[in-house]
Amino acid sequence: MNVLVFEWLTGGGLLIEGLNPDAACPFQQQGRAMLEALVDDFCSLTDVNCIVPVDHRQSPRLPALANAIATSSSDLEEQLKQISNDADYVVLIAPECPVHFPDAGVQPCLLQLLRWLEADCGKLISPDSTFVEVASDKTRTMDLLRASGIPVPEGCRLDHVGTLWNPAMESGPIVLKPNFGAGSEGVQKIATTRQPVFTVPSNNASDWRVEKFCEGIPVSCSAICDREEIHCLPPMYQQFNGTPFGTFEFSRPIDDPNLAMRIQTLAERAIRAMPETRGYVGVDLIAGDTSDEDVVIEINPRLTTSYIDIRQCVPANVAAMMLPQVIA
Repeated sequence: MNVLVFEWLTGGGLLIEGLNPDAACPFQQQGRAMLEALVDDFCSLTDVNCIVPVDHRQSPRLPALANAIATSSSDLEEQLKQISNDADYVVLIAPECPVHFPDAGVQPCLLQLLRWLEADCGKLISPDSTFVEVASDKTRTMDLLRASGIPVPEGCRLDHVGTLWNPAMESGPIVLKPNFGAGSEGVQKIATTRQPVFTVPSNNASDWRVEKFCEGIPVSCSAICDREEIHCLPPMYQQFNGTPFGTFEFSRPIDDPNLAMRIQTLAERAIRAMPETRGYVGVDLIAGDTSDEDVVIEINPRLTTSYIDIRQCVPANVAAMMLPQVIA
């Protein structure tokens, strides 16, 4: 069985972005760590040949059994299509944030990657374009969840000049974040919303979203999906290097069984409110003092960094759970 695992930042995405691996974005170490963990798990399975495209300038630590294939800047799209022809299953890992593609302009990265490969590649066992298109757009995701009765922060997208029209948020504090983003990159806490117009680090203020700041503990719950079947993994506390935001450092299992159950229940409800999909999905939440104060912050349509810690506390091989015959 051939399983193709492509991670954007180590697999050749930096070639598209014109970035040197030594001066890459903050996500590079996280992407590399996720790739190494997932490939290690796939390679430990009998009869699995793990195919891994690798930027020719990089050397991730891969198992000896991994089939690493060097990629170059000549035509990454065509290289991936050719590699995927030999795959029975495909896992795609990429951030949701915008990237400039030579032939398509600025597009959400993971979504454009799916447009490249979804029609022609082997069977996808990570979220498909229908799911990714919704989850990549934070405003669209929050509106969908709210309409389904899922608790989410009050929020809205700014207009093109950065004007906020949402009386429910006038008391502050609020969170300013990219509408298409990943991790905590660009996320800011603002103490008050008295100013009617926000200055944002972008030529287009509508690229940004504001949300009411929610007090509580940052947690996450990931799941392996197979259309209507959702298999939740252990909910985790999330640790960042800043307060309340920063770069993700690590996660650890929630040791309060009641809190773990309510977070898992809310995460599953959130995933069920989204379009059906398959593969690994991560839900970020804020745990309040009571269940009435728990909120869903966002849904990640891809492998998340928490995978590195989750695999250490689950007796089963989590990568194996993504394969359809194992789920069945």
